[in-house]
Amino acid sequence: MATLNIVNNDIFTFPGVSAVLSPVERAVLGLGLKYVPRYAVKPSSLYPEYAAALFKFVRNIKWRVYYGPSSSDEQPLYPRVQSNTPLSVPNSEAAIQNILDMYLSACESRLKTCLSAAQNIQLSTRDQLIIDTFENLSNRSDVIFKPADKNLGTTVMFVDQYNKLCTDLLSDSSTYQVIKHYDSNTLYTSLLKILQKHKQHGSWVARHKRFEMTPLARSVLQLQGFVTLRVPAFYCLPKMHKSGPIKGRPIVSSINSVTYHTSQYLHNYLVQLRHYIPNIVTNSADVILQMEGLHTDDPDLTVVCADVASLYPSIPINFGLQAVRNFLLGISIRARHGEKIPVDISLQQIDLIIDLLKWVLTNNYMQFMGVVYHQLTGTAMGTPAAVMYADIVLAYLEHPVLNRVKPLYYGRYLDDIFCLLHQKDKDDIIKLFNQRCAAIQLDGVTQGTSGIFLDMEISISAHSTHPTTKLYQKPTNRFMYITPHSSHNPAVFRNLVVTELRRYRLHCSEDTDFLRIARQFYERLIARGYTTGYLDLLYEDLPRREDLLQDLKDRVNRRHEKRRKVLDSLNDGNPSVVDNSANVLVYVPCIYNRALRIPWHDILQLPPNVTNDVDMHYAYPVDNLRIVIGAKNPRNAAYYLSRLRNLLPTTSTPSLYPTTNTNIPKPVTTTQYGPKPNANASELRQTAMSDYFPRR
Repeated sequence: MATLNIVNNDIFTFPGVSAVLSPVERAVLGLGLKYVPRYAVKPSSLYPEYAAALFKFVRNIKWRVYYGPSSSDEQPLYPRVQSNTPLSVPNSEAAIQNILDMYLSACESRLKTCLSAAQNIQLSTRDQLIIDTFENLSNRSDVIFKPADKNLGTTVMFVDQYNKLCTDLLSDSSTYQVIKHYDSNTLYTSLLKILQKHKQHGSWVARHKRFEMTPLARSVLQLQGFVTLRVPAFYCLPKMHKSGPIKGRPIVSSINSVTYHTSQYLHNYLVQLRHYIPNIVTNSADVILQMEGLHTDDPDLTVVCADVASLYPSIPINFGLQAVRNFLLGISIRARHGEKIPVDISLQQIDLIIDLLKWVLTNNYMQFMGVVYHQLTGTAMGTPAAVMYADIVLAYLEHPVLNRVKPLYYGRYLDDIFCLLHQKDKDDIIKLFNQRCAAIQLDGVTQGTSGIFLDMEISISAHSTHPTTKLYQKPTNRFMYITPHSSHNPAVFRNLVVTELRRYRLHCSEDTDFLRIARQFYERLIARGYTTGYLDLLYEDLPRREDLLQDLKDRVNRRHEKRRKVLDSLNDGNPSVVDNSANVLVYVPCIYNRALRIPWHDILQLPPNVTNDVDMHYAYPVDNLRIVIGAKNPRNAAYYLSRLRNLLPTTSTPSLYPTTNTNIPKPVTTTQYGPKPNANASELRQTAMSDYFPRR
C-alpha cells in the first residue's frame, strides 16, 4: 500500500463520523478538496476533445476579425456600451477566413502527430489508491461531504446531520415558506409582462414576416432552446469557525434557474456603477494603499469594526428597491449635468431595472429534499445580483450616518465595516446605523487600538503618524495548500509560493511581521510535502515592499485610465477604443496531465500569412502576437465528494404562452439527462457513478 505524506487532521468530522472512516480514507481526505489524481489515459483518445478546443480557438479569432476589436470579448448579457451601429466588415474578410481555415488544418495535423508519438499514461500505486478511495467515499449513502464555510477545508457528516443543518435554516417561517405547487410558466408570464410594459419584448417585422425579440428579451427569457432550466437548489456550508453549536450558511445555487439570466443582466448593469458607491473596497490592496496615504497626529483615534448580521435575508424588499432607485436617480442627475456614465441611466431604464429587480427578489424559489420553498424577504445568497444589490442598500444606509459622524476613515467590504474615528463618536456611529432600518443591524462590534478587516490586522499607535498593517490568519485556518503530489500544472506550485510571499510582504508594513509569517509559511509547506531544496530556491529573492507598492499604484492608475478612456469613447462615438486590452490570444486545453507533455506553443504557432494580414492587425493591434496557454485541470476531489450538490432535479424550459398574444414562438425543450425531475436525495445517491464520471 502506498504511503501518503500528508497531515491526517485536515478534515472536520461531526460527532460519530470518525468511527466510520478508515485510516486510509482519512489520509486521502487530508489531501484536500483541490487535489487532482493522475488518470490512466491513451493520448490518442484525447484528440476529439483537443480538436474541438482548436476549432473553438480559431473560431474566436474569426469572430474578432469579422466584427473588429473588443466585440468578441463582450459578454452577451452586458448592456452595450458601444454604439449600436455594427462595425464594417474588412474588405479582405474572405481571404483571412480561408487563411485561418488552413491554419486550423495545420494545427490539427501537428496535434495528431504529437499525440500519436506520446506514451500511454499508467497509474501509479498511489494514484490508484486515491481514485479508488474517492469512488468508495462518493458512493457511500451514510455520509456526505461539504466544503466548510470560509474555505476552511472539508467537512464529513452523516446525512441526517447535514439535513438537520438545512432544515433548521428553512424552518424559519418568517423567511421561508413551503410551496405546494411551483409553476414556472406563471413566473415567465410575469417576466414577459414586464418586458411588454417597457417595450423590450420585441416587435413584428413585416418585411421578414416574423416576430423578432430584443437582445434583452432573448437573454432573460432564454428562448434559444439549448438550456434546461431548473428549480434553484438549496444547500448550506457548515460554519466551523464559530464556537457553539454548528450552524450552516444558506446558499442557493441559482445557475440556469428561471430568475438566473435576469439576475445576471441586473448584475452586469449595476456592476458598471460600482465606482459611484462611496467607501467601498474591492480587496485588501485598496485598503493597503489607503492606509499608506493616511496620516494623522490625533491621539484620541479609535478603531471600530463591525459586520451586518445575516445581511442577505435581512434586507426588506421594498426598502431595498427604494435604495436602488434612489442610487440610480442620483447617478441620473449627475448624467443630466454632463457627467459621463458608462450605461443608460435614463428614467425609463431605471423603471425597467427596478421592475426586473423586484421580479427577481420576489421570486426566490428553491428546493431541498424534493420540497420547494419561497424566500419571503431579502435575497438569496447565490443569485448573481445579490452582491451589488446589498452593496447599494448598505451605501444608502451609510450616507446620512457618515455625513453626521464624519470618521477619519471608513471602509466596507460587503457587510464587513472598518473605521477610524474620534473616541467620542465610536458609540454614535453604531447607534445611528442601527436606527436606519430595524431589520438591518450591526453585529460583532469591536473597539480599540486595532481591528481585523479582510485578511489584515490594522493598528494605530500614539507613536506613529499612520496605521500599521500585518497579515491576519484565523486560528481555525487549516492551511490546506495543494500537495506537490497533485497532478496540477507544475507552474501552479511555484505560483502558489511566490504569490503568497508577495501577498505577505504587501500586507506586513513591518519587516519583523513579514519574516515571522514567511517562516511559518515555509514550515507549513514542508508539512504538506514540499522539499526544502524546492522552497529554498523560491525563498532566495524575497520581494521588496516598496516595489510591490509601486506596482500596485501603477495597476490602480492603469485601471482608472482605462475607465476614463471607456467614458471618453462613449461621448466620442468611437467604439473601437472601448477595450483594446484583449490583445493576447488565449487557448485553454480541455485536459492537462503532468505526465502528458504537449508542445502547445509549437502546435499553435501563428504563421506569417496570419500575423501579417491587414485584417488581423485591425482586430489585434499588437506588433508581436503571442499565445498564452491556459491549462484546465481534470476533476479534483471536490468534484467527487460534493457531486450531490450539483446533481439536483431540473425542469424543462416552460412554454411561454401567456394569456395575452405575444407572437413569441414556443421554445424547444431539451432532453433531460441525469436523475429524473422529481428525484429526491436518496434516489440521486443510487445513480450509477459512471453516468456522471466517464472513465477513459
